[in-house]
Amino acid sequence: MLTTALVVCWLSGLLLPEPPDGFTRPGMCLVLGGIVVVILVPIFAWVRVISTRLGRGVRAARPDAAIAAGWADAGLGPALRSMGIKEKFRRSGGTHVVLTWDDLGVEVWRGSGSGTPRRVVGVRWKKVESISVGEGCAGTPPRPAVVVAIARGPMLIVVPARARAGGVFPASLRQVQKLVDELGVAARPERAPRPGG
Repeated sequence: MLTTALVVCWLSGLLLPEPPDGFTRPGMCLVLGGIVVVILVPIFAWVRVISTRLGRGVRAARPDAAIAAGWADAGLGPALRSMGIKEKFRRSGGTHVVLTWDDLGVEVWRGSGSGTPRRVVGVRWKKVESISVGEGCAGTPPRPAVVVAIARGPMLIVVPARARAGGVFPASLRQVQKLVDELGVAARPERAPRPGG
């Protein structure tokens, strides 16, 4: 992303009809590229720190659970409200969340004002109707997302980050499919029929 921004700045410097007084074309390209670096690098660093801090906090709270950090889909807030959970999420999506799962079920966690992560919702596997790859809008155009459909309930949609602990970039379709497969494996023990029951 940073490389793309720098190339665009370089090209825009070349496309200027005439550089301002005191600048050569290459000098103008360097100035524009420097401005982009000074603005974008701190923004990316801040987003990465925030998202990985949440992932580390959830890992500490749930050391035995698998985790995948990401962003809430635009429909996650309304889905939770339909379950009676009053939690504020950005309408356009993009709130940092962490999906956790173990042999009992799946949970969605988020950060709090104090910096301590808190569990927003937990669903036992027996209440999960399906887990699939879908699309989610996390303040961006649609991206590959994990869709957890709750029986007689809403769908919880999370756009995972490329790195499990969090980060700036969303996961690829292949990474999301792998994540859905892992969730499916975790869900099977409780879904399997039990002797005498």
